[in-house]
Amino acid sequence: MNELVESTTKKLTKKDENLEDMVLAMKKEMEELKEELTIYKATLSNRM
Repeated sequence: MNELVESTTKKLTKKDENLEDMVLAMKKEMEELKEELTIYKATLSNRM
């Protein structure tokens, strides 16, 4: 029984780490997209 709990805990920990990595990657990409959007907005406002 104890081995099952340990195995399950390890699997859940690994999934949690993977999710954290994915969230960090998405946050980084969102920040990059926000920066791009700011540049595009500035460019468009300068044209008008």
